[in-house]
Amino acid sequence: MRTRRTLFAIGLCALALVGGAVVQQQAGGHAEVFRAEVDWPAPFDDPRVLVAHVDNVFFGSVVAVAGHESADPRLPRTQYRAVVVESLKGGLSGEVVLTQLGGIRVDTGELLLVEQDELLVPGSTYLFATTTQSNGWQSVVNEFGDVKADSLTERARLRATFVDAVRNPVHYVPPAR
Repeated sequence: MRTRRTLFAIGLCALALVGGAVVQQQAGGHAEVFRAEVDWPAPFDDPRVLVAHVDNVFFGSVVAVAGHESADPRLPRTQYRAVVVESLKGGLSGEVVLTQLGGIRVDTGELLLVEQDELLVPGSTYLFATTTQSNGWQSVVNEFGDVKADSLTERARLRATFVDAVRNPVHYVPPAR
């Protein structure tokens, strides 16, 4: 069940990204940046819905970029090494590999970002919501599952919100068509 749910979520995200509108922007003298709009399969802006659809929720510090690996050159994924600081759901600990949709497209050299999500920053701490891939990597839910939490105040606020969400998840069922 978990594997099927994970594949479903990843597949929907990739399908929505390919079919979504791509907005071109200039990034202050750098390579062109393309922002992809995504039709999310659930209202992930509600932490209770997000928590119900992921395997892990944790605070983690990004150590370094670990690579750029993707099955489709049009949909780059960037990998990072991160250290789990505190697990709220799923029990991860130690060092993990995160994979985030977005990065440099190998076919064009352009930077692709999802919605208003930015690439992760080594040295920063985030609250992550992830699904576990078959290779053990943690696939970050873009935009909603990588919230920067560098200050103690922000971590405390996010901890309270997500501990409550873990205790009271909402299993979203899309309306019938």
